[in-house]
Amino acid sequence: MTWEIVSGLIVIAGFLISAGAIVVKAAQVIADLKAAVVMLIEQLKDSKADREKLHDKLEDHEKRINTIEIKIDNDPNN
Repeated sequence: MTWEIVSGLIVIAGFLISAGAIVVKAAQVIADLKAAVVMLIEQLKDSKADREKLHDKLEDHEKRINTIEIKIDNDPNN
């Protein structure tokens, strides 16, 4: 083997190691992003449930206010 072949093999090995390191880091980032998306989806589901509870409370309050307004409108003392 000549020095050119040895240096070529070293360059190729270095390139493969560098490319492998990039691929491994990218795979780790993708795994972290997947976990973050799953957590975000769960938080959105919880948020939706909380919004539905708030809407139910608002509807209840709206009904109560309407009932009071009707009683006031129908009160002959006003």
